[in-house]
Amino acid sequence: MTDKLGDLKYYEKPREKMLITGPESLTDVELLAILLGFGGKDHSVIPLAREILNKYESFHKLSKMELNELKNIKFIGLSKASTIKAALEIGRRFLEPKKTSGNKVSKPQDIYEIFRKETYLKDTESTYILSLDSRGLVISKDIITTGTINETLLSPREIFRKALYRNAVNIILVHNHPSGNPQPSLEDIKATDKVRCAGNNIGINLIDHIIITDSSFMSFKQEGLLNSLPCIKGGDKCDSN
Repeated sequence: MTDKLGDLKYYEKPREKMLITGPESLTDVELLAILLGFGGKDHSVIPLAREILNKYESFHKLSKMELNELKNIKFIGLSKASTIKAALEIGRRFLEPKKTSGNKVSKPQDIYEIFRKETYLKDTESTYILSLDSRGLVISKDIITTGTINETLLSPREIFRKALYRNAVNIILVHNHPSGNPQPSLEDIKATDKVRCAGNNIGINLIDHIIITDSSFMSFKQEGLLNSLPCIKGGDKCDSN
């Protein structure tokens, strides 16, 4: 089949195909071609869209590109690059409900839905706390640190300073794994126990730690990792003996 729009049958052209059979029937190349609108000199829009997707493999990887990188692709420019970035950003924003405070969280999936947008496509790890009231309703979500989680960077003092300010009864730790693997590292487990023990001593319970990726999540509570070491009374340390 020819790639030149003028040579395509009416129902084979991307916009017309969408009108007849719906957007879900279009290939990634056809969807991108609609965003691009037109190609360049002696270069039709469909092969241009195909070349871009062949180079960057997926919309997921394309979305990580900066605007300046996109506009420097041959035949793209600022106008087409802005259209692509805007469309991908709309898709990203669609992932999460607008309201967070006042939501009730009763299972790890609830937390995942709250943070999907926050961490989607991020290349670095970020750690958050979700502060909850006595009914399990969300009071707030706050970012604690950016960078690989470890016992040194993850400060119980900073976590519980925010929790006390929010009048939290319980908290949930959340952080992302850009690698796509939600399984915790040894540092994740040690840091979680340190926070849990500190919370026990001031009466604010760490009730879960959720590790999330772009497409999955892991709950410390569900996996039995939340109480892996007993706490030493009067401190934020855990007894490893």
